[in-house]
Parts: sequence; structure tokens; C-alpha cells
Amino acid sequence: MRKLGWFGFFLVLLLFLVAGNPTWAQTTASQTATQEVTLLQHALWGGVPVPVHQVELSGTATQYAGSDVEQGAVTLTATAAGSSSMELSFGDMSRKVTTTGLGPGMECEWSKDGTSHQMDLMNCLKPLVWFLPGITLQSGLMPNSLSVDDLGTVRAGGMSFTRLRAQAVMSGLDTALLEESMKRSSMNLDLDPGTLLPARLSYILHPDSGSETKIHIQIRYSDYQKVDNAEIPYRIRRYVNGSLQLDIQINSVNLS
Repeated sequence: MRKLGWFGFFLVLLLFLVAGNPTWAQTTASQTATQEVTLLQHALWGGVPVPVHQVELSGTATQYAGSDVEQGAVTLTATAAGSSSMELSFGDMSRKVTTTGLGPGMECEWSKDGTSHQMDLMNCLKPLVWFLPGITLQSGLMPNSLSVDDLGTVRAGGMSFTRLRAQAVMSGLDTALLEESMKRSSMNLDLDPGTLLPARLSYILHPDSGSETKIHIQIRYSDYQKVDNAEIPYRIRRYVNGSLQLDIQINSVNLS
């Protein structure tokens, strides 16, 4: 009979422990899943070793509304805490959308030519910064109210992606309201399987009137360039119900 040796003895003992303690086995599986998600979070910047706390992107934007096309300047800012803003300037018209952060007390509003409007809370409750999701998903800087699940490989549009699902988890809510808020805040982030950089972000909005009409939003990221070791998308396109609504070309990036 062949002797097991120390390695073989350790392997048998490990299998015995797992079989005899299913709780321990489940915990180990959970830790493995967490490690996978952490790896994805780390890779979102392209392996940048230093956390990015704040980003300012400047460039040009083209906005489409049916046959109307407007072009102008855009400034995008985002923080690791989830706060963000987008300011568009088209000739004499200016529009700004701001989000205070993620979690209890977060607020979103949009203003046009100085007149402010509150956004519907459920539309506001999106856990990722839409134009730069990587800043929210940095390991060690993720807000406690952000839940991320690794859904594995999916195929969409004839291509394969690694998919993450992000949801906001609001403390202090009853079960029914918690489930509804997680459903309404759900966002699917598809990563390029080779680079693990964000390729597409998809989610659903509803009219601020409270209507159940679904508005499908998809953001596509391309033309990645390295800035201070972080990979930043220099082209960001936003689609509404399948039609291109906003095309942003970045020409300046500041990280801190």
C-alpha cells in the first residue's frame, strides 16, 4: 500500500473536516466568493495600487433628442463616497445633475438655467456613479450600503462579459420596502473578460411622476487611457431605450 505522506494526510484531514462541518464549508465558499469580487474591484482601475478618492473629467458632449442635436462642454465629478455631478453647457443653456452620496439621506436633483428640481427617490437610489462606476467599487472604500454580487459570465449582443450586480441596501427598512429598494436600485455592470474594465452599465429608471413605465438606460465605455496608473474611459455613451442620448468625449482628467 502506498503511504499518504504528510501532504496526503493533511488532504484527508481537510476533507474530513469539511464533510463533518457543513457550516465551516459554507463559510469557506462565502469567503471565496468575496475574494473573487474583491479581485474584480481591484481590477476595475486596471490594477492601480493607490485608491482614487475624487475624479474630475472635462470634455465635450453631444446630446440627441429626436432630430435635435446639441453640442457643448461637459464637466463630470465623482467621489469614492458616491457623490457625483454632471454639468452640461449648450450655448446659453446650462443643466446640472447632482447626487449627494449613497445610503440614508442621499439626495438627487437636476437644475436647468438655475431652476432646481428634486428627482424621484427610487431613481436617485442608484449605487454606482453612472459615468465612472469604478470609483465606487474600490476595495476598502466601498460604502456599507453597497452590495455587489459576481454573476459570472454572461453573453449579450454576441459578446461575453463578466457581470457584477450592484444594489443599495438601506438599513432600518421593513422587509417589503427593503426588497423594493434593492430591486429599484439594481444595476448590472458588464466587465470586459480580458481587462476586467467596465464595458457597459445597465439599469432601469421610472418617470419622476411615479409612473411604472420603465426607462432602460445603458452606458457604454471605450477608449480607455491610463492616467496616474488608473484606466479611465475617454468615451462615454448613454443610451435611453436603445437610442443614443448623450455622447461624451473626455479630453482632461484630474485624480486625487
